[in-house]
Amino acid sequence: MKPLTKFSQRNLEIIQNFLLYANMEEELGQAAIDYISEDHVDGEDSPQAILERALAAELIGEDIYLQDDLNETSPCKIFADEDKIIYAVDASDNVTLYGLIGDQDEIASKHRDEILEYCLSVYTPSDEVSLMDIFLHGKYVKKLSE
Repeated sequence: MKPLTKFSQRNLEIIQNFLLYANMEEELGQAAIDYISEDHVDGEDSPQAILERALAAELIGEDIYLQDDLNETSPCKIFADEDKIIYAVDASDNVTLYGLIGDQDEIASKHRDEILEYCLSVYTPSDEVSLMDIFLHGKYVKKLSE
């Protein structure tokens, strides 16, 4: 058996804690280990591990077509984690990673008008720039993977 990824190890610990709470650790403990081991042994950078991290992150947008999606048949769900890594997940569970070019707060304050005009056309002084706005604008985001 290959070692588990850090993400899968954390998932296994969550399952084991639930089984302990439900008083079922003896009955289903090995099944949980087998399940996690079968699905998640390819390493931290495997497509499965990246997809798991994406789906565990915060959903910030749905039904988004990426600019490089030429056939526009597969809208993406957009997720972001606490490290501001942005995951675009298409209907086939393919994941593309993006990162900010700079600090989110700095981008939002320095380029507020440009980003809000692009995203909203008409905006008010109370409108704020979100991470999704920065992603949609695209100028301050770089692709981290293919």
